[in-house]
Amino acid sequence: MPAPTAIRTLGEFREALDSGRCLVITDSVKGARVHPDPEGCPHVQERSFEEKVLTNSERNGSYFSVATTEEALQEWPEISVCRSAACAVR
Repeated sequence: MPAPTAIRTLGEFREALDSGRCLVITDSVKGARVHPDPEGCPHVQERSFEEKVLTNSERNGSYFSVATTEEALQEWPEISVCRSAACAVR
C-alpha cells in the first residue's frame, strides 16, 4: 500500500480536494481524523489548512492524502472517521 502523501502547499490542498481521495488531518490536541469525502465536508476548510500548515508550519498537525479509510487506519491505528453526513464513508 502506498504511503500517505503530505500536503504542504495551497495548490496541493486544492488538488487533494479535487482528487476524490480521502484526507487525513492530524491535530496535536484532537488526534487524527480521516475525511472520506473532504470536498463536501464542512470540517475541511482552506483557512484551517492555511493556518495549521502554512502559518504554523505544521507545529499542531498536518494534512495527508490517502486512497481509502483503510489506508488511513493502517498508518494511524487510533484515527477516527469524520461523522459528518456530508463526508460519506467510502
